[in-house]
Amino acid sequence: MAVLISRLQVEEGFLDGLDLHFTSGLNVLIGPRGSGKTSIIELIRFAIGVPGFTDKVNAAATAYAQAVLASGRVTLTLTIGDQQVTLTRSADEVGSRRMGTQPFDAPIILSQNEIEQVGTDVSGRLRLIDGFRHGTNDDLARETSVAGEISSITAELGEVAVDLESLREAERRSETVPQELQAAQLREAELLNQLGEAAGDREQLQVLTNQLATAAVRGDAIDSTIKAVRAGIERIRQVPLSSSIVEGWPEGAGPDLLAEARSLVERARTSLADVTESLQQALAASEEAERANRERQIQDEDASRTIRRRLESLQEGAGAITRQVAELQVRNSQLEATKVAVSEREQRLIGLQARRDALLDELDRIRERRYSERADVAEALSTRLGPRVRAEVRRYGHPVGYQNALLSVLRGSGLQYNTLAPHLAARLSPRELAGFVESGDAVTLANLAEVSPDRAQRIIEHLRQASIDEVLTARVEDDVELQLLDGAEYKPTTRMSMGQRCTVVLPVLLSHEDRVVVVDQPEDHLDNEFIVDTVVRVVEGRSESAQTILATHNANIPVLGHAQNVVLLGSTGRRGFVRVAASLEDPAVVDAITTVMEGGAEAFRRRAAFYHVV
Repeated sequence: MAVLISRLQVEEGFLDGLDLHFTSGLNVLIGPRGSGKTSIIELIRFAIGVPGFTDKVNAAATAYAQAVLASGRVTLTLTIGDQQVTLTRSADEVGSRRMGTQPFDAPIILSQNEIEQVGTDVSGRLRLIDGFRHGTNDDLARETSVAGEISSITAELGEVAVDLESLREAERRSETVPQELQAAQLREAELLNQLGEAAGDREQLQVLTNQLATAAVRGDAIDSTIKAVRAGIERIRQVPLSSSIVEGWPEGAGPDLLAEARSLVERARTSLADVTESLQQALAASEEAERANRERQIQDEDASRTIRRRLESLQEGAGAITRQVAELQVRNSQLEATKVAVSEREQRLIGLQARRDALLDELDRIRERRYSERADVAEALSTRLGPRVRAEVRRYGHPVGYQNALLSVLRGSGLQYNTLAPHLAARLSPRELAGFVESGDAVTLANLAEVSPDRAQRIIEHLRQASIDEVLTARVEDDVELQLLDGAEYKPTTRMSMGQRCTVVLPVLLSHEDRVVVVDQPEDHLDNEFIVDTVVRVVEGRSESAQTILATHNANIPVLGHAQNVVLLGSTGRRGFVRVAASLEDPAVVDAITTVMEGGAEAFRRRAAFYHVV
């Protein structure tokens, strides 16, 4: 749905009393330097909260707008279809107050001198291309959500893997117990045949031995439960949820519109408290079960000792073998329980890996779709602006996020992480590297990463101890290259002069057919011929409903661009104001352009020649 910046109102500050209306199509702000053109552009940005294309711009733009407002405020009215959204923000407010719920695509806004900065900034070029894509916020939100799930599962996989290895080691240590038990039982049978008169004691001892073996298995299950419940309680305690998440409602601001959010946060806190209480009760119940089981063990052990003493009085050898059999029976029962636990952990590991693989596939699809959309945008721009201007997208061409994640986890490894991180990032995807670390495949890692086997093993050992989820979900960003045909070859913006960068970026920016585009003094570093042949042509190519707001000193832009609304600003030195706001056909506007702007009369002669007007 088309968006229109329809009105800008300012209270206090340099533009105190300003009440400026905009139209669809081309709106041009003109006037001498210091009359407030840039101030209007920055107040529009400040009211909507549109971030800059480069990080350098944001802080400077906010400070500029605050200086213009002093202690005042700005009100911006947007028309979206047949509805209106009003944004009001004072100089000291973090964000705008909004009236109206209609969603809208934020305008594309570039400050003075920001155009040439975009060409040399990787993130700026990406934002320039992403401005042509729809649903980028939803796309980023889903990617963040999926990456969070992957991190959580990866952490759980690490815990299960450590637990499984511990259980397997216990299983290996006890693998000969069944054979030892069988041999001891045969020896016991031989001895007990010689002690027929003690048959009753032996039967009772067997019952007690079985009970002790069962109690040992019960004890292992209870102990595991206590550890798991305590871990669950600790995880919940680490959830950073407090009532301060929702801001207090300002006094005198009317009905508390955050009441429901505050209630929901409080409900979440209560729910966490309820869960913690339930786990505390589960812990108490488990500890009580542990105490009862231990008491029963003690009773059975006392009874067993009494019987063994009687048997030992008959024959010391029979008592020794009986104790050995009892111990082996306990160990054998524990071995069987360990095997069950190993099987359960293995199945859990398979399930977690399958879930994570599905999420990783989804993450790949999200990033592949984003790359495909960016490539389509680049192709469309190249077709529209070619052959002079060309855009290309290189998939995963800017792996700085991945490199930074590697630098973080490799720090303290004893390896030369400053050179190793970019080396690994250039040869392995995050998913490949994580797979080698978790499988312990140092041989394949050494071959693909082009490092020595010893170094590959050290990498695996260190990353196993570190947080591999940070690497696995690291953002490997695409790279956008904007090129200008310079003679017989295409030159990227990183190798261009300032004027050439503007020559490339400005047409790309103005190729938005339906988004609101706001630019401060786009003619900087550009010659008149380029403005006439390219800038004006691209402005005219935007749809009739699309709104363009430009602050300029160049008369060719409003005159040859057929401006629907020209705003002439003036200044007393202490306050800026509107002298004239009318269409291009208005005599006052024609006079202002002719007398105030650079090349005004020449621009009208060009227009007359174009339309064959005498």
